[in-house]
Amino acid sequence: MVTLAADASLRIARYKRRAHFASLVDRRGGHQITSWHGYYAATADRPVLACLDDYPDALLIAGCDSSAATAITRLFQRLPSFADSSWDHDDELDGALLLAGLQDGPTEGRHCFQTSFVRERYREYFAHDNYRLVWILREPRAAVRSLLGLRQGTLPRRTALGLAPKSGGGPSASRLEKACATYLATIRQTAELRERLGERIAVIDYDDLARDRARALPALCRFASVGCDSRVLRHLHGKSVRKGALASWEGAIVDELALPAYRRARLASTLSFPHA
Repeated sequence: MVTLAADASLRIARYKRRAHFASLVDRRGGHQITSWHGYYAATADRPVLACLDDYPDALLIAGCDSSAATAITRLFQRLPSFADSSWDHDDELDGALLLAGLQDGPTEGRHCFQTSFVRERYREYFAHDNYRLVWILREPRAAVRSLLGLRQGTLPRRTALGLAPKSGGGPSASRLEKACATYLATIRQTAELRERLGERIAVIDYDDLARDRARALPALCRFASVGCDSRVLRHLHGKSVRKGALASWEGAIVDELALPAYRRARLASTLSFPHA
């Protein structure tokens, strides 16, 4: 009962802050961009992290599986240490608009943003200093499964991924190919991020975190310099980002294309827990 009451109080407080935030956004002429399509069009020729320095000591969550990154972001956002930076139904888009300077909003308090949208522009992280990045790894079958669950237009264009404009394997093979290429493009960023960000990055495998959360989550909270509230543990589990199963032929293709890169990326983990 105490836990339920505390959760209810936290939800009420966050609702009030969000309502206040929404009123500020409306007064400043907000809601010009209401979709990711509009966001990507607006940031084609401008930095996506242009205003990151306006949010000192921000905690950023990204990696090779946006669903897992979202789960971790919302875990941290439940903690009272972080201010609410969302005013609409899509909190990730709201955060992206703030970081790109496409929307004004309050900068008081500490903020936590999901930044998987940075994608191939990840070197923008190196232009800023006052933040910490949690980089989520995930084994390729689960990550590709998650990518395949996205809307058709969400994956990058084939040419942007270094693929030929058309695939001879039919629509399903083409989409699987794009998902694998997207996964590889992101997971190959791990070593460079680890080397250049040093103590400002924590690299962790989501499956390690979900399996051994009693050890891994406190370690992650120490990295983020926030207290670890045991009540949030129950919100983290493998099923929270499960997207169904790949067909056996799909799994074989994913393993061949992506498993070696995943194993190399795990060598860069800063918070590593052995697989069972």
